[in-house]
Amino acid sequence: MRWRWAPALGLITLAVAACGSPSLGTPPTVPLRVAAAQGSTSWVLETSGAPTGTLVSLARSASGGLWALSDAGDVLGSSDSGANWRQLRVGTSAPFSGALAFSTAQDGWAVGGGCVRGTVTAPRICQGTILASRDAGRTWASQNPGKVPRLDGITCPGAGACVVVGSQGTVLTTADGGQHWVPRASGTTQRLGAVACVDTQCVAVGAGGVLLGSEDGGATWTNHNPPHLALPTLTGVSCPDASHCWVTGSAGTLLSTTDGGLHWRVLPSGVSAVLEGISCWTDQNCVAVGDGGLILASADAGATWKAVNSGTTEPLQSVVCDPGGYCWASGGSGTVVAGTAGQGPWRVELEGTVYSAVASPDGRHVLVAGEGGRLLISADGGTAWRTVTLGEGINVTGLALSRAGTGYLAGAMGSLLVSQDGGLSWTPAGTSPQVSALADLGCAGATCVALGYGGQVAITADGGRSWRRQKIGSSGPFFGLSCPDQEHCAAVGYGGVVAVTADGGRHWVVRPPGGPLAPTLLAVSCADANHCWAVGAGARGGAAVEEGGTQSPQWVSQGGPAPVPLDGIACPDPETCWAVGYDGVVVHTADAGAHWALDPSGTTADLLAITAGVGGLWAVGDDSTVLHRAGS
Repeated sequence: MRWRWAPALGLITLAVAACGSPSLGTPPTVPLRVAAAQGSTSWVLETSGAPTGTLVSLARSASGGLWALSDAGDVLGSSDSGANWRQLRVGTSAPFSGALAFSTAQDGWAVGGGCVRGTVTAPRICQGTILASRDAGRTWASQNPGKVPRLDGITCPGAGACVVVGSQGTVLTTADGGQHWVPRASGTTQRLGAVACVDTQCVAVGAGGVLLGSEDGGATWTNHNPPHLALPTLTGVSCPDASHCWVTGSAGTLLSTTDGGLHWRVLPSGVSAVLEGISCWTDQNCVAVGDGGLILASADAGATWKAVNSGTTEPLQSVVCDPGGYCWASGGSGTVVAGTAGQGPWRVELEGTVYSAVASPDGRHVLVAGEGGRLLISADGGTAWRTVTLGEGINVTGLALSRAGTGYLAGAMGSLLVSQDGGLSWTPAGTSPQVSALADLGCAGATCVALGYGGQVAITADGGRSWRRQKIGSSGPFFGLSCPDQEHCAAVGYGGVVAVTADGGRHWVVRPPGGPLAPTLLAVSCADANHCWAVGAGARGGAAVEEGGTQSPQWVSQGGPAPVPLDGIACPDPETCWAVGYDGVVVHTADAGAHWALDPSGTTADLLAITAGVGGLWAVGDDSTVLHRAGS
């Protein structure tokens, strides 16, 4: 069985609570991403790489490449359906909020509004900007549209042919790839925010409910507003063919036409939020997006709309779908979501540093934690997710879930919380001792041990109602903890320190840190009380593997089965272990460590953690890497 990319949890330190598997001592400062192949039935997170700002527009090129435009003036490109993105500066230092379009696999345009800084003697000048790419988006150069106001929408129905719309009713057209831009009379002074053309049939929409149509590629325009119908601001338009178009707007507005825009009808959206964008790939199928992470999908030409769980509350401003109905949407905080229309959730979203995650023994309940006091919770093995906010300042370093659904949480500043409903709500642990800087958490039954970096532990034997503080007998620092049952635990850390307990944490026996060549142990996994393995960094940068039990800290070195440090390990039974490390290295043993073999992972990204469960193995790491291997 080979490793494959899969819709997993993302760049995190994973732990299976039943075994108290380890988390890294120093959490990776990377965003969470869930990767899925195109055609997946779940909507997933795509990490765009935008450091700040909102992604205001998405476009697909003829070759299938994805492009996103940021209001900070960045263009982001992906050649692998959004799994990975690269970021380009497009030559403007001013906010550049507009739109993207590609007419061929190589030729693309970005439009927006740029400003030149003013001085004491020269006023600040703002005007529309057009950038063009001739090499599939790798480089961009300015084109001269003349003195025009901000530009907000663009469509390119053919090679070299584009129509641009913007503020003050601006319409520009080109037939020669942007060498010449021709101003056109639109008949309105309202801001035009979006335009769509199929061949020479075009529709443009904008502020004040303006709705325009053109039958000659944008050269001339006619007002197509329905009589006696006051429309709010219209924000997006999509036309899969010359006859069928759909329009979005504020207050949940949805409109459609079947005759090229001559006549329009209002559709029941069932929502009142602003709908910012829409993409329709047939005359029956559409996806619309809007404020609050709203996603609506229709498979009956807009007669009915189904709300789809996006997994985010960020405003979504643009959406684009391929001919098969796989869609991408973008919006606030650099958000990109992707998935199959009508199916959810689209994404799992957790910005900032991600510290830890845990799966219940049956693999159904999953908790993911990150900075800012936020948790993501799934009760169905990762298909659907919901967000819980714990509060600012609670950075989670350890999580555990019992078979009964009780959740335990350790915070970086020593906070301990307990949940009785699978993580939906949390309360401070009763009579919790003050143990600062918690590194990991291991639970078995009603007993939990919270591991401090500095060699202290907090222990509960009654499901978190009361805790006692104990000293391990070494200042560590400790990075990893594993508790295979309620009495036995093993902790590992810097300089090869190992501490074990056989009485539920009341007494610990320590092997102190060694000399300068002693390995640093980063993670530990105990299949049972007598079979534990720890991994880390050995001499000369290679891997370190040690094997022992919870009765004695005098473990046996199993050498370095890999040329690079190992950061995570999972041992589902006394004979079988899997370990992961730098450069995509995966090693495994099926004979209790007597022999280790490399297992090709298909990636060179650093792998930081691994967990084993009923669904197989999950490994995660840098560069938004998530791997799944069925079976163990």
